[in-house]
Amino acid sequence: MSNPIKNIVIVGGGTAGWMAASYLVRALQQQANITLVESAAIPRIGVGEATIRVCRKCSSTFSGYRSGSGCPR
Repeated sequence: MSNPIKNIVIVGGGTAGWMAASYLVRALQQQANITLVESAAIPRIGVGEATIRVCRKCSSTFSGYRSGSGCPR
């Protein structure tokens, strides 16, 4: 690739924005700058139970996080 992409901006946080940012950071291995832009004016909406399984899989696959490895009980 003669002109590789150096900067990527993800507009909108939420579940999809954060998963996209997490994936790109891991997939591109610091070959590009990833910026996620969220609005402070938009209140957070609770994540529905239907997304928990997807979020856990995404977290372990893209970020290397393993459920239960973070906080001691």
